[in-house]
Amino acid sequence: MGNNLIAGCTMHTLNIIIIVVIPLLFLLLLLLCLPWLTTLNSFRFWSRRNPPPPPPGPIVIPVIGHLHLFKKPLHRTLARLATCYGPVFSLRLGSRRVTVVSSASVAEECLGSLDVTFANRPRLPSGRILSYDSPTMGAANYGPYWRHVRRVTTTEILSVQRVRHFADVHAREVRDMACRLYRAALGAGGRARVELKSHLFEMLMNVIVSMICAKTYTVHGSKTADVISEESRCFRAMVEETMDLTSTVWDFLPAPARWLDLGQVGRRLWQLRASRTRFLQKLIEEQRKAMETGAAARHRTLIGALLEMQDKDPETCSDQLIRSFCIVSTALILPLSESDVYIYPNHYNLSPDILLFENYLHFHNLLSYQNSVVSSIFLKSTLEAGTLSSADTIEWAMSLLLNNPDVMVKARNEIDACIGKSTRLLQATDLPKLKFLECIIMETLRLYPVVPLLVPRESSMDCTLHGFHISKGTMLLVNTFAIHRNPEAWDEPTNFIPERFEDGKSEGKLVIPFGRVDMAEGSGLTLAKEVPLEAFCEPRASVVDLLTDK
Repeated sequence: MGNNLIAGCTMHTLNIIIIVVIPLLFLLLLLLCLPWLTTLNSFRFWSRRNPPPPPPGPIVIPVIGHLHLFKKPLHRTLARLATCYGPVFSLRLGSRRVTVVSSASVAEECLGSLDVTFANRPRLPSGRILSYDSPTMGAANYGPYWRHVRRVTTTEILSVQRVRHFADVHAREVRDMACRLYRAALGAGGRARVELKSHLFEMLMNVIVSMICAKTYTVHGSKTADVISEESRCFRAMVEETMDLTSTVWDFLPAPARWLDLGQVGRRLWQLRASRTRFLQKLIEEQRKAMETGAAARHRTLIGALLEMQDKDPETCSDQLIRSFCIVSTALILPLSESDVYIYPNHYNLSPDILLFENYLHFHNLLSYQNSVVSSIFLKSTLEAGTLSSADTIEWAMSLLLNNPDVMVKARNEIDACIGKSTRLLQATDLPKLKFLECIIMETLRLYPVVPLLVPRESSMDCTLHGFHISKGTMLLVNTFAIHRNPEAWDEPTNFIPERFEDGKSEGKLVIPFGRVDMAEGSGLTLAKEVPLEAFCEPRASVVDLLTDK
């Protein structure tokens, strides 16, 4: 009986604890947490009511925004504005909000911790017209379609097997260009004045077209001058028209103003689209016919690889998508070859001011940095961006060397030491030994980046960048040109000093005796020279036999 009494008392005590004490403890805990919850809620409320301030910027003019401030070259205009408003400032292009970044640390934040927020690309009217409404990897928004196109790009365009196919194409076209320059000098009595960019454009165009469809658009003569085909002339006209029409003020005008089309930009865009469609569809049909008759290896060209994918899955690889690939993003393949020099940022302890961001921190050779960027820019293609941007870079490098003859002598001595007394031209396998040549290319890309403003991005949600509020739908521009010339990061930032990259320390007209090459910059998305480089071509005695037609 005593045990039953004790048990009853214990159960009674437990009931009291459950009914009275536990609720009191819960109430006490709630009272203790109430001030904290109130403070947190108040903070969230005021955060919504008082977000961070927007980036500073000039006074906005209705309708046009800040378009009146844009002067050529644009990257220098934006760099000057950055000195007034700081490394992050805002503009309005018509009705579109734009944030401009001119600091390496802020650019790293945009493309690092906020990469997903800024993963989308702005879809401008000219882009929708010229890309056939089928953007490739560089222009598509992040999502399933982007992942599909990325898979096609990496497996079919940038595969090791495909790169190996094109090594001989590079060597052949470089040699052909050298022979053409030699014949020009020979015809002028041993020393000829040449305009370099046209020769570079022709060489690069032949390389790229050979990789796309196994054709060449320049008919080389042996004893006489080369003949430029009609297709080549039409193609160059299309390139120039594309560069002229892409990302103009027309893209930022209100819809009614675009409908009026007073400058005929819209009409020219549709005409250009039609001519490019005919041009590319002709290439596709020729390649399809050659494959059907067995006259072409299926894996030899880019179009051939995409046509094989079309055979397996016609819905996901239409002719329209193939045209879009050729037009927009295959500039990635231009400089690749199996034996190219591989450079990674950690080889040099590079200052972050060399913008190796853009999600491709490991670029695959000396020139792939330019093409990784160019492949992302609005509607630039293998045929178009690859030819002009690469030609621009080589032209800038030659201009810098002509203006700095001591650097040219040093580079020439390095090449002579590498080749020795061999009776051959420089080959891709020699590149890993030419460390100073690497420094020259890196310094050229620092001073004259192929794309002075990186591919525009667009915020997919509201965010905070460098303490400023960035609204959803804001276009982001990263001023590579300003970052590369930041005096806080570089000694003598405007001078051409390739030695700054040695040993990992940091990551016209002819130069006649009393002259210098005109280094003025042109306008456009790629950084071209305003005055084409003209120089006297005089072959060295050691290579005359190599360039003489047998």
